[in-house]
Amino acid sequence: MIFAVSLITPFWLPSLVVYFLAAWILEDTPIDEEPVTTEEAQFWKEVRREPSGTAHDLRHKFREIERRLGGMDAHITSSEFELQKKFRDLGA
Repeated sequence: MIFAVSLITPFWLPSLVVYFLAAWILEDTPIDEEPVTTEEAQFWKEVRREPSGTAHDLRHKFREIERRLGGMDAHITSSEFELQKKFRDLGA
């Protein structure tokens, strides 16, 4: 354990120096930057109010997208889609 601590110890000082140099050199981000759209403003308002709810909403949205995408994939790979495509090609 002492060996592990002795290996880690030399790295904290340079890391601390680099951190403070980066904080001194890099520009500050504007705190009062306004959201671009009202939808974005509503999103950030919800994030501030209830972060876990926002994560739940995003998870729900991505599940819905995945469900719809799965439905499209099933339709496109079905034999019915191929048949409809061949009928459309005959008519054109």
